[in-house]
Amino acid sequence: PSCSGRRMAEAAAHLVDHVLPEEPIRQWVLSLPHAVRFLVARDARLCREVRGIFIRAVQSFYCRRARDAGLLHGRCGAVVYTQRFDAAIRLDVHYHSLLLDGVYTGFGVGVFDQDHDGHWDCFVGNGAVNRLPEPYLSGHAYAEPNQFARSDARGRFTDATEAASLPGDRIGMSRAVVLGDYDHDGDLDILVTNCGGRAQLLRNDNATGLAWSMLDLRPRGQARHALNAVVEIDAGGGRYRREVRPHMGYLGSHDPRVHVGLGTATVIDRMTVTWPDRSVETWSELPVNRHLSLRQGESPQSASADVVD
Repeated sequence: PSCSGRRMAEAAAHLVDHVLPEEPIRQWVLSLPHAVRFLVARDARLCREVRGIFIRAVQSFYCRRARDAGLLHGRCGAVVYTQRFDAAIRLDVHYHSLLLDGVYTGFGVGVFDQDHDGHWDCFVGNGAVNRLPEPYLSGHAYAEPNQFARSDARGRFTDATEAASLPGDRIGMSRAVVLGDYDHDGDLDILVTNCGGRAQLLRNDNATGLAWSMLDLRPRGQARHALNAVVEIDAGGGRYRREVRPHMGYLGSHDPRVHVGLGTATVIDRMTVTWPDRSVETWSELPVNRHLSLRQGESPQSASADVVD
């Protein structure tokens, strides 16, 4: 466990190395929006209440996982630090919690629709921050397996790492996970960076035949991308909502285009875009399996599309 603040990093390292049992430790961090940080900094009671909610939420997660494993009366505890300032001595109230954990140390996370069935899938880049007592990779005490999970219509994720047949060596000290359609074939590929090793490009060759759409939203003015714009799509009886938020994840930024898996849809019945300035535009009867470029203020008929074979 680490933080940009030196004292927090040293305290966490001391606990892991000399106090807590010789078991995997996971650090949970709660960061707050800027406005909330100032409220919490001024109100000690509110600070305690937020910390309590944070710990109860994490502990509930562990208790649910214990029940799923057949442990009906599982218990857990936590060591919690409240840090008021970041490394630059700026007010940044946030919380660090250390808990025993038998899972991997996740860093970069990519949430996307890998197979275009309309449901979220998830890729996680893992890599330990403490030496593993039993390394997964010979000669590398920090390497951990990366993971891939698919979700169903109920939103439940299942491990699909082996079924996905990820190319290359999926065990490493991975950090950033970046999503993007680098080969322009309509599905999202994955770039994984590794500490002390080469980056890995995992090419997604989707053969499901399901529909998709890739949207390049261009706002008025000099901005290249409509950051924080919201897209709502009705297609094939399903409704999908996406945001232009490439700035997500650990030390990486995704493709700024919006990717949507549309299942068995044959046409986009309706697409509504709420632009960053809160103005709203609507397009109808757009084709699927296309890269579409939509510019704010242009008529729906002028939306351009380039065909991908």
